[in-house]
Amino acid sequence: MPDNEFIDSLVALTDRERTPETADVIRIAPLSVERTEQRLNRLVDTFAEAAGEQWRQRDPARADGSVAIRLPGSGHAVAYAASGSMVVNRGLPPMEQLIGEDEDEKALTQTITGVVERLRLSEHIAAEESLEFEKLWRIKAAGADNEGHSTRPVLCRAVGAFRHVVRGLPVWGPASAVVSVAAGGQLDRVEVHARQTAGEPVDVVRVLRPEEAAMLVLRQLTGLLPSADRDFSDIARPVSFQFGYFALNKRKSQTYLAPAYVAMVEVQGVGEEGEREGQLGYVAVVNGGEKDYLQFARSGNEARALSREEGNVPPRGQGREG
Repeated sequence: MPDNEFIDSLVALTDRERTPETADVIRIAPLSVERTEQRLNRLVDTFAEAAGEQWRQRDPARADGSVAIRLPGSGHAVAYAASGSMVVNRGLPPMEQLIGEDEDEKALTQTITGVVERLRLSEHIAAEESLEFEKLWRIKAAGADNEGHSTRPVLCRAVGAFRHVVRGLPVWGPASAVVSVAAGGQLDRVEVHARQTAGEPVDVVRVLRPEEAAMLVLRQLTGLLPSADRDFSDIARPVSFQFGYFALNKRKSQTYLAPAYVAMVEVQGVGEEGEREGQLGYVAVVNGGEKDYLQFARSGNEARALSREEGNVPPRGQGREG
């Protein structure tokens, strides 16, 4: 499609009613390794309470800005000072404590939101902020014999993803919190990636119109093709175009939550002789305000690195279903 068609298709995916004229720029609270370990121990405490575990004995270790805690049994926990991200894993064997029969989405969602309340995850964000349920994943497994006869899939884990909302705007990037449960609503794993904000806004910026941001997306993604005989927009299909804040991955520090547009685009692969191959997915993050606090806009190879490292997609090999 021509460039202007690509831009129009991208803009059509934007929820204009939820795109404000101005947006706050929020400072993120820096965390020392000591403070990171305190926060992680607090999450381990609430996890143990909710899971009925006795985790009084702990073996913490610090290295390269991270804190790891070995827990009794197979449990372990880790946190990163750069982002404040925390993970607590009970260490349940993946093929034990199976849920079995697939429950309906409403029942599984209620189970997971109940677990989140017991974990008191809201204590890890500011009082005026929230963690809103976004998506349910089902992790299933099935077996097969040498003749190809397969068993009926069983539900191994139910996984809920939550989105951090700050001043009415979602924080895009990796899921802000993830909770995994096994049979009977037993806690399996929890991840908290919501960044801690600090005080009042440091600035208020004019929000770019979706058309302006779509031009930045096209500029960022143009140049990803190995050859110059085809335009990126000819083989690209916009999938989503969202406005809000953006958080980098767990190993990267970040000074501000600044407004951004996040575009997801599917690209039809093309072979050497012009035949169609598999599809590729790209995530483009561009500045959403008149001031570029985080210098999101990139192009060429830099955009390719961004799409691989910072996209909001489930990890490979997890077998997750929506």
